[in-house]
Amino acid sequence: MTNDLNTALIGAKKKRKRGEPKAKRRMREAFLQIRAHKDLEEITVTELCRRADINKSTFYGYYHNIYELSDALQSEVIQQIIDSMDDPSEICTDVSSFAYRMLANCRPNHEIIQTLFSGSQSNKLPEKMDEVIKKLFYSIKPQHLGDLHHAVMLSYKIYGSYYAYIMNTGFDPEERMRYIAELDGSFATHDV
Repeated sequence: MTNDLNTALIGAKKKRKRGEPKAKRRMREAFLQIRAHKDLEEITVTELCRRADINKSTFYGYYHNIYELSDALQSEVIQQIIDSMDDPSEICTDVSSFAYRMLANCRPNHEIIQTLFSGSQSNKLPEKMDEVIKKLFYSIKPQHLGDLHHAVMLSYKIYGSYYAYIMNTGFDPEERMRYIAELDGSFATHDV
């Protein structure tokens, strides 16, 4: 299971980053192994270093604390979901397709998402999605940066999609994704 988590994070559809230091890779792997069984608040740097067979100075050479490591891994997995999309620019051209593909791309990453965003970190998933999707949107449409209407619209769709999906588990996942995507596209009244 742990190797599956690491593979999902480091490259379910991407190759492992070339030149990533072995110690950093071991840290990440050890973190995922521990995190699969413990809440983030229960993990110590000492425990992580022992599991990764590294010293604390190596850990602190990369991260200030466990939370920073967790945050980095969370951002990375969400970015990989976006990067695995065929056409991320659909966020501006076909909002329904973008929303559907975003939800669909989360499904193969379910195990790593469950690990990184469990317990006290569960609210971080839509927060990270909001951060990464807005960054993508504003890279395509920089003229909307700082515009209240687009910022609120994007957050509304991201958080709304996330919570609509997880709160309605009694329905078929595919049907949920399609309907949420339809809703996301149907009320796009602003010039995206």
